[in-house]
Amino acid sequence: MYTWHHLIENFFRKLREFRRVAMRADKNFSTRIYLAVAVIHSRWIPANFNAETAKTLHSLAFLLTSL
Repeated sequence: MYTWHHLIENFFRKLREFRRVAMRADKNFSTRIYLAVAVIHSRWIPANFNAETAKTLHSLAFLLTSL
């Protein structure tokens, strides 16, 4: 339970690093959210990507999209 909480908290902390997302300065806010998520996700993929990591990423993506 704590690991999921930790992952989600870190995700939103990294999302806030994108200044435009934090300020909501763009006319198309959802586009910036998706762009920030893609950048964060691409940095987070480990070098030793395997099936277990894929399951974890899929579960995390499902949790974030169902909010």
